[in-house]
Amino acid sequence: LPSYEMKYINEKNANNVFRETLQETENRIDSNDIILTDVERVNWTFSIYYYPDTETQIINDNVIPNLQKSKKYWLIINNIEDINIFANQLNKQGFFCKNVVDDGILGDMPVDIYSIETK
Repeated sequence: LPSYEMKYINEKNANNVFRETLQETENRIDSNDIILTDVERVNWTFSIYYYPDTETQIINDNVIPNLQKSKKYWLIINNIEDINIFANQLNKQGFFCKNVVDDGILGDMPVDIYSIETK
C-alpha cells in the first residue's frame, strides 16, 4: 500500500508538471514558429497533437541548421548537457537561447524548452 501511495503522488506531480509545461508552450508557440528538437518522438507526438500547423525539425548530432532571423524558433531538448553545444552553435549564427521551461515534462519525457532569440 505505501508503494501505491508513492506511485500515485509521483504520477500526480508529473501530471501537474506536464500541464504546466503545456500551458507555458501553448501561450507562446505560434503556428508560424519552428520547433527544433533532439527528441524524435516530439515530432510525432507533441507537435502533431498540440501544434499541427507548426513545423518541427529534428536536430541530430548536436548540429543546428542555419536559422533565418525572420523566423521564430523554439528548442525542446531532453538532454540538458546538450544545451551548451547547441548554445555555442546558435551563438555563431547570431542567436541565443532563453530558457522558458526548466525541468518540464512532455508525456513521460523530461524536457527543457528554450526560445531562440536574435542578438
